[in-house]
Amino acid sequence: MRYYLTKDTLIVRGSFRACSTGDNGGIKNVTSLLTQQVQPSNPVEHSLLIRNAAYRNGLSPETTFGLLIPEQSTHHAVFRYDQVTLFITAGVTGQDTGSREIQNAEDSRNMDVTMRMICTINGHLKDKDLLNALITVSKAEMEASPRDESFSGWDRRGFIIGAEHSDPSINNNPENIGEKIFRSSLYGAGYIRKHFLKIPDRSSIASSFHIHTTIGGDRWIEWNKKGCPYYPCHFRGQRCDFCYCPLYPCEDETLGEWTTGSRTSGRVWSCAPCTLNHQPAVVHHLRRNPEASNSELKSILVNYPQK
Repeated sequence: MRYYLTKDTLIVRGSFRACSTGDNGGIKNVTSLLTQQVQPSNPVEHSLLIRNAAYRNGLSPETTFGLLIPEQSTHHAVFRYDQVTLFITAGVTGQDTGSREIQNAEDSRNMDVTMRMICTINGHLKDKDLLNALITVSKAEMEASPRDESFSGWDRRGFIIGAEHSDPSINNNPENIGEKIFRSSLYGAGYIRKHFLKIPDRSSIASSFHIHTTIGGDRWIEWNKKGCPYYPCHFRGQRCDFCYCPLYPCEDETLGEWTTGSRTSGRVWSCAPCTLNHQPAVVHHLRRNPEASNSELKSILVNYPQK
């Protein structure tokens, strides 16, 4: 899997068996999942906007699932729980959306809040399990959403589930995966509501990254490269732009290996010794070329030796 942001699009690339509630949705094999920001008043048919977004980013519309979200005051957050990765894009539209909090019913009449969720699973899932996962994400989002009238404008329609492996040998326990999807979605939607919608200035908020851990108790940690207590976790002078590795799982056995997970019943990809995406020259290249292959990134180290 590979994910990155362009000016107005979150793109998740891979080889997925996926289902989507979007305008071009359904269930099929796809190579791209995206969330596209659009003008709320755009009169163009939504399915055409998704096709145009695919074309504009060099993707095939036939193998792309997409979701649309209003472009004003948009925030992206990533949540990882073992083999589950959840991408949430939240948008607020309405009067003075960049600087005001939603506090009461009067505010909600002038603002619309939307969330779009893309959930990927590293492993094989049957179609029925993909559909069950879609229901699970929806239930978690609804549970995390407020019930009071002041948030009656929430639009909960917008979910994509993608399982990244078609190989049944890389299998997942549907019940175990379902629990992780539910907990990720519940925490993620709750985080967006609590931290994104309530802050005074949403226009300047950066993307956020969260990981579930059992170290020090069952909890979620929000990662921030500023003041990180683990720096330097690999070597001094490392770049931390991709601490949340967008290449994971690369399955390149020169960089990592398959191992038995301590919290899962199946194999997981371990890349503990890898420092590729922390090398300054590699980070610089990857930021400019987000779809660069592993071999391309490794070749950079021929001229810029790895530390």
